[in-house]
Amino acid sequence: MGNPRCGRKGKQMKAKAKATVDEFNPVLDNILCSVIVPVYNNVNFTKAAIKDLLRLPNNYEIVIVDNASDDSTQEEVMSLVAGRSENQAQLVYITCPRNLGFGRANNKGYKHSNGEYVLFLNNDIRVEGRHEDWPSIMLEWAKKGYFVGTQGALLDKEFNFVKEGSGLKQSRYWYVSGWCLCGSRENFDRLILNHYSHDQTDEICEGQAWGPWNEKFFAYFEDGDLTWRAKKLGMEFKEVSVPVHHFGRMTGRKMGLSHMYKKSRRIFKKIWKGKLV
Repeated sequence: MGNPRCGRKGKQMKAKAKATVDEFNPVLDNILCSVIVPVYNNVNFTKAAIKDLLRLPNNYEIVIVDNASDDSTQEEVMSLVAGRSENQAQLVYITCPRNLGFGRANNKGYKHSNGEYVLFLNNDIRVEGRHEDWPSIMLEWAKKGYFVGTQGALLDKEFNFVKEGSGLKQSRYWYVSGWCLCGSRENFDRLILNHYSHDQTDEICEGQAWGPWNEKFFAYFEDGDLTWRAKKLGMEFKEVSVPVHHFGRMTGRKMGLSHMYKKSRRIFKKIWKGKLV
Protein backbone atom coordinates (compact mmCIF):
# COMPACT_ATOMS: atom_id res chain seq x y z
CA MET A 1 0.00 0.00 0.00
CA GLY A 2 1.43 3.40 -0.94
CA ASN A 3 1.69 6.26 1.47
CA PRO A 4 -1.29 8.67 1.19
CA ARG A 5 0.78 11.86 1.42
CA CYS A 6 -1.42 14.44 -0.34
CA GLY A 7 0.10 13.99 -3.80
CA ARG A 8 2.71 16.28 -5.31
CA LYS A 9 1.80 19.33 -3.23
CA GLY A 10 2.09 17.40 0.02
CA LYS A 11 5.58 16.20 -0.94
CA GLN A 12 6.69 19.75 -1.66
CA MET A 13 5.45 20.89 1.74
CA LYS A 14 7.30 18.03 3.38
CA ALA A 15 10.59 18.79 1.61
CA LYS A 16 10.39 22.43 2.64
CA ALA A 17 9.84 21.52 6.27
CA LYS A 18 12.86 19.21 6.23
CA ALA A 19 15.07 21.97 4.85
CA THR A 20 14.13 24.32 7.66
CA VAL A 21 14.12 22.01 10.65
CA ASP A 22 17.11 19.78 9.86
CA GLU A 23 19.61 22.03 8.14
CA PHE A 24 22.58 20.44 9.95
CA ASN A 25 21.91 16.83 8.94
CA PRO A 26 20.45 15.69 5.61
CA VAL A 27 17.87 12.96 6.12
CA LEU A 28 18.52 9.51 4.63
CA ASP A 29 16.02 8.01 2.22
CA ASN A 30 16.22 4.49 3.67
CA ILE A 31 14.85 5.17 7.14
CA LEU A 32 13.71 1.98 8.86
CA CYS A 33 11.98 3.57 11.84
CA SER A 34 10.97 7.10 12.80
CA VAL A 35 10.81 7.82 16.53
CA ILE A 36 8.44 10.75 17.09
CA VAL A 37 8.78 12.59 20.40
CA PRO A 38 6.45 15.51 21.21
CA VAL A 39 7.87 17.78 23.91
CA TYR A 40 6.77 20.73 25.99
CA ASN A 41 9.39 22.12 28.38
CA ASN A 42 11.07 19.67 30.82
CA VAL A 43 14.32 20.12 28.92
CA ASN A 44 16.28 17.69 31.10
CA PHE A 45 13.92 14.84 30.21
CA THR A 46 14.15 15.76 26.53
CA LYS A 47 17.97 15.85 26.57
CA ALA A 48 18.17 12.49 28.31
CA ALA A 49 15.68 10.94 25.88
CA ILE A 50 17.57 12.20 22.83
CA LYS A 51 20.92 11.00 24.17
CA ASP A 52 19.43 7.54 24.72
CA LEU A 53 17.90 7.47 21.24
CA LEU A 54 21.08 8.66 19.52
CA ARG A 55 22.54 5.25 20.32
CA LEU A 56 20.31 3.87 17.58
CA PRO A 57 21.89 3.35 14.11
CA ASN A 58 21.56 5.90 11.33
CA ASN A 59 18.67 4.13 9.61
CA TYR A 60 16.54 5.47 12.47
CA GLU A 61 15.39 9.06 12.69
CA ILE A 62 14.40 10.92 15.85
CA VAL A 63 11.73 13.54 15.17
CA ILE A 64 11.41 16.03 18.04
CA VAL A 65 8.22 18.12 17.85
CA ASP A 66 8.51 21.09 20.19
CA ASN A 67 5.12 22.37 21.37
CA ALA A 68 6.35 25.97 21.86
CA SER A 69 8.51 25.26 24.92
CA ASP A 70 9.49 28.41 26.80
CA ASP A 71 12.53 26.95 28.57
CA SER A 72 15.93 26.14 27.01
CA THR A 73 14.63 23.19 24.97
CA GLN A 74 15.39 24.74 21.57
CA GLU A 75 18.99 25.64 22.40
CA GLU A 76 19.72 22.25 23.94
CA VAL A 77 18.15 20.25 21.10
CA MET A 78 19.92 22.26 18.40
CA SER A 79 23.20 21.67 20.21
CA LEU A 80 22.55 17.92 20.06
CA VAL A 81 21.64 18.19 16.37
CA ALA A 82 24.92 19.94 15.64
CA GLY A 83 26.94 17.40 17.64
CA ARG A 84 25.44 14.27 16.12
CA SER A 85 27.86 11.86 14.39
CA GLU A 86 27.23 10.15 11.05
CA ASN A 87 26.68 6.68 12.48
CA GLN A 88 24.04 7.86 14.95
CA ALA A 89 20.30 8.12 14.38
CA GLN A 90 19.17 11.08 12.28
CA LEU A 91 17.87 13.96 14.40
CA VAL A 92 15.12 16.27 13.18
CA TYR A 93 13.80 19.20 15.21
CA ILE A 94 10.41 20.74 14.43
CA THR A 95 9.14 23.81 16.28
CA CYS A 96 5.48 24.75 16.64
CA PRO A 97 4.26 28.35 16.98
CA ARG A 98 2.05 27.34 19.91
CA ASN A 99 1.23 24.28 22.01
CA LEU A 100 -0.68 22.02 19.62
CA GLY A 101 -1.42 19.30 22.16
CA PHE A 102 -0.21 15.70 22.20
CA GLY A 103 -2.15 14.22 19.28
CA ARG A 104 -1.68 17.09 16.87
CA ALA A 105 2.05 17.29 17.64
CA ASN A 106 2.33 13.56 16.93
CA ASN A 107 0.53 14.09 13.62
CA LYS A 108 2.91 16.90 12.71
CA GLY A 109 5.87 14.64 13.41
CA TYR A 110 4.25 11.81 11.45
CA LYS A 111 3.71 14.05 8.44
CA HIS A 112 7.41 14.95 8.31
CA SER A 113 8.76 11.48 9.08
CA ASN A 114 10.13 8.94 6.61
CA GLY A 115 10.35 5.59 8.38
CA GLU A 116 8.75 2.38 7.20
CA TYR A 117 7.85 1.92 10.87
CA VAL A 118 6.89 4.62 13.37
CA LEU A 119 7.40 4.70 17.12
CA PHE A 120 5.58 7.35 19.15
CA LEU A 121 7.39 8.06 22.41
CA ASN A 122 7.10 10.49 25.31
CA ASN A 123 10.21 12.38 26.34
CA ASP A 124 9.86 11.19 29.95
CA ILE A 125 10.21 7.47 29.19
CA ARG A 126 13.20 5.57 30.54
CA VAL A 127 14.05 1.95 29.84
CA GLU A 128 15.24 -0.02 32.84
CA GLY A 129 18.64 -1.72 32.84
CA ARG A 130 20.55 -2.85 29.76
CA HIS A 131 17.84 -2.81 27.11
CA GLU A 132 19.37 -0.55 24.48
CA ASP A 133 17.91 -2.77 21.76
CA TRP A 134 14.32 -2.29 22.96
CA PRO A 135 13.18 -0.57 19.71
CA SER A 136 14.26 -3.64 17.73
CA ILE A 137 12.15 -5.80 20.07
CA MET A 138 9.12 -3.67 19.23
CA LEU A 139 9.96 -3.73 15.52
CA GLU A 140 10.03 -7.53 15.48
CA TRP A 141 6.31 -7.53 16.24
CA ALA A 142 5.49 -4.47 14.14
CA LYS A 143 6.96 -6.27 11.11
CA LYS A 144 4.41 -9.04 11.72
CA GLY A 145 1.59 -6.52 11.42
CA TYR A 146 0.96 -5.78 15.10
CA PHE A 147 0.66 -2.47 16.87
CA VAL A 148 3.16 -2.79 19.70
CA GLY A 149 3.28 -0.93 22.99
CA THR A 150 2.64 -0.78 26.67
CA GLN A 151 -0.85 -1.09 28.08
CA GLY A 152 -2.66 1.84 29.61
CA ALA A 153 -5.15 1.65 32.44
CA LEU A 154 -8.42 -0.23 32.00
CA LEU A 155 -11.64 1.70 31.50
CA ASP A 156 -15.04 0.75 32.84
CA LYS A 157 -18.23 1.13 30.81
CA GLU A 158 -18.61 4.73 31.97
CA PHE A 159 -15.10 5.45 30.65
CA ASN A 160 -13.48 5.88 34.05
CA PHE A 161 -9.98 4.58 34.72
CA VAL A 162 -10.25 1.66 37.12
CA LYS A 163 -6.74 0.26 37.62
CA GLU A 164 -3.45 -0.49 35.93
CA GLY A 165 -3.77 -3.26 33.37
CA SER A 166 -1.80 -6.48 33.36
CA GLY A 167 -1.80 -8.09 29.94
CA LEU A 168 -3.87 -7.14 26.92
CA LYS A 169 -7.33 -8.67 27.24
CA GLN A 170 -9.40 -8.43 24.08
CA SER A 171 -12.70 -8.86 25.98
CA ARG A 172 -12.23 -5.84 28.25
CA TYR A 173 -12.07 -2.11 27.76
CA TRP A 174 -8.39 -1.32 27.44
CA TYR A 175 -6.10 0.79 25.36
CA VAL A 176 -2.44 0.87 24.42
CA SER A 177 -0.75 3.87 25.97
CA GLY A 178 0.40 6.55 23.55
CA TRP A 179 3.62 7.19 25.44
CA CYS A 180 5.22 4.13 23.84
CA LEU A 181 3.48 2.87 20.70
CA CYS A 182 4.97 1.35 17.54
CA GLY A 183 3.53 0.15 14.25
CA SER A 184 4.05 0.07 10.51
CA ARG A 185 3.36 3.17 8.47
CA GLU A 186 0.99 1.04 6.41
CA ASN A 187 -1.17 0.34 9.47
CA PHE A 188 -1.07 3.95 10.66
CA ASP A 189 -2.05 5.08 7.16
CA ARG A 190 -5.00 2.68 7.25
CA LEU A 191 -6.17 4.49 10.37
CA ILE A 192 -5.82 7.83 8.61
CA LEU A 193 -7.78 6.77 5.54
CA ASN A 194 -10.53 5.30 7.68
CA HIS A 195 -10.71 8.37 9.93
CA TYR A 196 -10.93 11.08 7.28
CA SER A 197 -13.63 11.18 4.62
CA HIS A 198 -12.78 11.86 0.97
CA ASP A 199 -14.32 15.33 1.06
CA GLN A 200 -11.75 16.36 3.69
CA THR A 201 -8.75 15.46 1.52
CA ASP A 202 -8.09 19.00 0.26
CA GLU A 203 -8.13 20.38 3.80
CA ILE A 204 -5.80 17.62 4.98
CA CYS A 205 -3.37 18.24 2.13
CA GLU A 206 -3.15 21.89 3.11
CA GLY A 207 -1.68 20.76 6.41
CA GLN A 208 -4.75 21.15 8.60
CA ALA A 209 -4.71 17.53 9.72
CA TRP A 210 -2.98 14.43 8.41
CA GLY A 211 -2.04 11.76 10.87
CA PRO A 212 -3.35 8.79 12.83
CA TRP A 213 -4.18 10.76 15.99
CA ASN A 214 -7.61 12.34 16.51
CA GLU A 215 -7.00 16.06 16.93
CA LYS A 216 -10.26 16.60 18.79
CA PHE A 217 -8.26 15.61 21.89
CA PHE A 218 -5.72 18.16 23.14
CA ALA A 219 -4.55 15.92 25.97
CA TYR A 220 -5.79 12.61 27.42
CA PHE A 221 -7.84 9.81 25.78
CA GLU A 222 -6.29 10.27 22.33
CA ASP A 223 -4.41 6.99 22.68
CA GLY A 224 -7.61 5.23 23.74
CA ASP A 225 -9.37 6.62 20.69
CA LEU A 226 -6.56 5.44 18.41
CA THR A 227 -6.57 1.97 19.96
CA TRP A 228 -10.30 1.50 19.59
CA ARG A 229 -10.33 2.76 16.01
CA ALA A 230 -7.63 0.20 15.24
CA LYS A 231 -9.60 -2.56 16.97
CA LYS A 232 -12.65 -1.75 14.85
CA LEU A 233 -10.50 -2.29 11.74
CA GLY A 234 -9.47 -5.70 13.04
CA MET A 235 -5.90 -4.71 13.90
CA GLU A 236 -4.09 -6.66 16.59
CA PHE A 237 -1.94 -5.44 19.48
CA LYS A 238 1.09 -6.89 21.19
CA GLU A 239 2.36 -5.85 24.61
CA VAL A 240 6.15 -6.10 24.82
CA SER A 241 8.01 -7.17 27.94
CA VAL A 242 10.45 -4.27 28.05
CA PRO A 243 10.77 -2.67 31.51
CA VAL A 244 9.93 0.99 30.94
CA HIS A 245 9.18 3.78 33.39
CA HIS A 246 6.92 6.70 32.57
CA PHE A 247 7.61 9.66 34.84
CA GLY A 248 4.58 11.64 33.66
CA ARG A 249 6.19 15.04 34.11
CA MET A 250 3.80 17.73 32.93
CA THR A 251 3.14 21.25 34.14
CA GLY A 252 -0.37 20.49 35.26
CA ARG A 253 -1.38 23.77 36.88
CA LYS A 254 -0.03 25.86 34.05
CA MET A 255 -1.72 23.78 31.36
CA GLY A 256 -5.00 23.23 33.21
CA LEU A 257 -4.82 19.48 32.76
CA SER A 258 -7.79 18.74 35.02
CA HIS A 259 -10.03 20.75 32.70
CA MET A 260 -8.47 19.09 29.64
CA TYR A 261 -9.01 15.65 31.13
CA LYS A 262 -12.71 16.30 31.74
CA LYS A 263 -13.20 17.80 28.29
CA SER A 264 -11.41 14.92 26.55
CA ARG A 265 -13.38 12.37 28.56
CA ARG A 266 -16.64 13.97 27.39
CA ILE A 267 -15.47 13.84 23.77
CA PHE A 268 -14.31 10.24 24.14
CA LYS A 269 -17.59 9.17 25.72
CA LYS A 270 -19.60 10.87 22.98
CA ILE A 271 -17.62 9.07 20.27
CA TRP A 272 -17.45 5.61 21.78
CA LYS A 273 -20.36 5.03 24.15
CA GLY A 274 -22.31 1.98 23.01
CA LYS A 275 -19.95 1.20 20.13
CA LEU A 276 -17.73 -1.40 21.82
CA VAL A 277 -18.64 -4.44 23.89
